[in-house]
Amino acid sequence: MFTCSLQQIRISANYDKCLNLDKRSHAMSYQNKASEAQMVFRIGGDDRLFRVMAFEGSEKVSEPFSFILDLAMEESAANDFMFEGLLGEEAHLRILSDEEDRYVHGIVSKIESRGETGKFTLYRFHLVPKLWLLTLRANNRIFQKKKTDEIIKEVLSDAGIPGDRFRFALTGSYQQREYCVQYNESDFDFISRLMEEEGIFYFFEHSKDKHVLVMSDSNVGFQTIRGNKNIGFHTSDLLVPEKEIVFQFSFLGQITSGKATHTDYNFKKPSLDLLSYDTGEHTELEQYEYPGRYIEKS
Repeated sequence: MFTCSLQQIRISANYDKCLNLDKRSHAMSYQNKASEAQMVFRIGGDDRLFRVMAFEGSEKVSEPFSFILDLAMEESAANDFMFEGLLGEEAHLRILSDEEDRYVHGIVSKIESRGETGKFTLYRFHLVPKLWLLTLRANNRIFQKKKTDEIIKEVLSDAGIPGDRFRFALTGSYQQREYCVQYNESDFDFISRLMEEEGIFYFFEHSKDKHVLVMSDSNVGFQTIRGNKNIGFHTSDLLVPEKEIVFQFSFLGQITSGKATHTDYNFKKPSLDLLSYDTGEHTELEQYEYPGRYIEKS
């Protein structure tokens, strides 16, 4: 099995722009590009409180995104700044582009003070989805005669995630679960387990005002990414590119299990064959699971 991965990006703004330093050794094109704000961070309705120095982000299917932002604040403003009040607040990073601006919207989960340089105080903000808050909630409860999407909707709603912050884009239909237990699991682990059992994945859609959790079971759930479909590839060097580029791309080859088998037993229909399996390469590397927690074949 071969997979390719493009999971993490890091963009650094020019320190000439952020910290008003004078480095005359830069090329003219580098100085001109740096005179324009390339990234804007907005929190509490204010996009002038912080200047973006750099950010590093990771986005993967079926994982909460995570962005780490290095920010600078003028020392005069930092003296009265109480960053504890910003924990849990919604914020967005705006990445400016000649074609179309990109937004990363989330909540602030962590703030670090990073010292001072010149007349600026430095901070590091961690931006995550509201879904991440479910990792901090654990519960024990029982759901009866409910479908998977109904259970997930109830868990998200109980956790305070509004209905306009998540949606389902499902093509399949799912049977009611006779008896479903959340036992000493975080809410996040619980709904992740249910989605994995059904073959449902999730991702996030971002805008300047909100991010939306999208849960789907096929590629029709994905929307076409706006902007130029062609992205240049260039190895990293000391020059600042005029446009976004890919500078590193890696391939991964790995042996995986080649057969998955599930079965169970229905005491009301003891002769019913509930064996179910799927195969790929390396069928001798089998994952066998019993009980499969189902009493009928779909």
